[in-house]
Amino acid sequence: MRAEHGRPDDLARTVRSAAERVVREAVINALEHAPGAPVRTGVDRGGETVTV
Repeated sequence: MRAEHGRPDDLARTVRSAAERVVREAVINALEHAPGAPVRTGVDRGGETVTV
């Protein structure tokens, strides 16, 4: 996981793991259902909220 804002190490281990699983599943779904289409993902955090 690459961080553009903050460091992923700053997230609790379980939160980071959950975010990685969500992103992984999204990429797998995109590859299955739209092969060759560009894929863009992001993880943002604000305070105690993490948005994937």
